Amino acid sequence: MDEHQDKDKIIESLRALSTGRNRSVTARVREIFDEIESALRAGVRIKDVHKVLADNGFGGTLRAFEVAIHRIRKARARSNTKSAKSPVQTARRSSAPTPSPTSTPTNDEKDLLADASLNRHKAKALQYAPDDDANPLLKH
Repeated sequence: MDEHQDKDKIIESLRALSTGRNRSVTARVREIFDEIESALRAGVRIKDVHKVLADNGFGGTLRAFEVAIHRIRKARARSNTKSAKSPVQTARRSSAPTPSPTSTPTNDEKDLLADASLNRHKAKALQYAPDDDANPLLKH
């Protein structure tokens, strides 16, 4: 076998690994996560979704499936909060020069910072208590 054939065989083996059943439950759930979430949002119990997957050779325990769902949701929430910057923050970063350490912020800058801080606190609070009335952090 020549070097090119060895390389092709290695690549083929790696591709088989990346799509095979020997991957983690989370990796396999991630592939069909949107369909799983649609079923759950429609009111299907997580136990029933897991049973359908298990009946079709998915494997993994119910607990492992639940943990995988939790991890994927958490990762997506983290990436959504990182990518969803407030327009005020984005505009300020792109157009305003960086103030020198000795300069005093203007009232407008203070207001922008206060608004950005409040938005961050609200977003954090909503992770734990989505009901505005029940969350003291969201009251003015």
